Amino acid sequence: MIMVILFFALGRKDMVDIPNLNKMTQTEAKNTLNSSGLELGKISYEYSDTVPKGKVIRTKPPIGSQIKDGQKVNLIISKGPHLVEMPNVIGESYTVAKKQLVKLGFSVAKTEEYSSSPKNQVNAQDVEPGQQINPDKATVTLLVSKGPSSASSTRSRRHTVKLRDIVGYSLKGAQDYARENHLTLKVEEEDSDDKNDGTVLRQSPESGTDVSSGSTLTVVVAKSKKADASSSSSSSTTTTTVTKSYTINYPADSSQANSQKTPDHIQVYVSDDDHSINNIYRDMNITSEQSFTVPFKLTKKNGHIKILRNGNTILDEDVNK
Repeated sequence: MIMVILFFALGRKDMVDIPNLNKMTQTEAKNTLNSSGLELGKISYEYSDTVPKGKVIRTKPPIGSQIKDGQKVNLIISKGPHLVEMPNVIGESYTVAKKQLVKLGFSVAKTEEYSSSPKNQVNAQDVEPGQQINPDKATVTLLVSKGPSSASSTRSRRHTVKLRDIVGYSLKGAQDYARENHLTLKVEEEDSDDKNDGTVLRQSPESGTDVSSGSTLTVVVAKSKKADASSSSSSSTTTTTVTKSYTINYPADSSQANSQKTPDHIQVYVSDDDHSINNIYRDMNITSEQSFTVPFKLTKKNGHIKILRNGNTILDEDVNK
C-alpha cells in the first residue's frame, strides 16, 4: 500500500499546471512558461475586440491543464480588432457597391434621391473612404440615385436661370430649389422673434437676377432667440453650436452621356473647437448636387470653412458665433 502511494506521488511530480498567460506579451508568456518548466510552442494569431494587439488570448492546452514537465504550450495571440479600410464606392452602381461592402463584412443600408446621375448610382456614403472600421459593428448607408426627376431634367438643359423670389421658403424648400436649378446654396442664420426657425428672410442675388448654373445663392434664414437667451444666461463661456448648410453643385452637361461623367473631387476643411483647418473634414467624389450640414462648436473664437473642388477653392470664409 505504501509503495503504491509513493509511486503516484513521485509520478505526479512530472506534471505541471499551465499557468495563466492571458493578456501577456509573447516574451512574458515564454518567460512564465520557462519558470514553470514548460516550453513555448507554436504561435497563431486571431482578431480580438477585447484583448489588445500582441497579447495572449488563450493557450492550447487551456490554462490550468496539467501536462508533463518540459512539454510545449501553444499560444493564440491577438491581432487587435478586425479593422478594414473603408473603400470609396461613390460612382459605382448600387449592386456592385453593396457586393463589395458585404464581401468585406459590412452591413449595407440604402437611401434614395432624385439626381442628375444615372439611376442606381451611388452618390454618397456615410462612412468616409480610408477610415479604419470594424465591419462586424458597422452599417454603411449609401445614397443612391433614382435618376433625374422630370423637373430637374428640364432645368438641367438651361445654362442660366432667372432667380425666383424664395423669401418665406423653408430651408428645405430653398435647398430643393438650389438643387433643381444647379446652384450652390450658402446658408446664414439671423436671430428672429417673429419667424419660424429656418424661414428664408433674404436672398442674394435678388429675385429676377439671371445667374449661370453653378452660381452661389446665399440665403439668410431665421433663428429663434430662445435658445441663445437660455445658453447665454448660463455662462459667458458656454460653447455655441452654429449649424451651417451647404449645397455643392455638379455642373451638368446635357451633351455628355451619364456613363461618361467625371466625378468632381470635393474636399471640405473645417476649423472650430473640435477640428483643425489643417485636417480634412469631409472628402467625397460627386456626380450630382450634394447637400450637407456642418455643426461648428465655437467657444472663444470664430470658425472657418474651406471647400475645394478638384483642387480649386470654391468657398473660403469665416463662421461667426
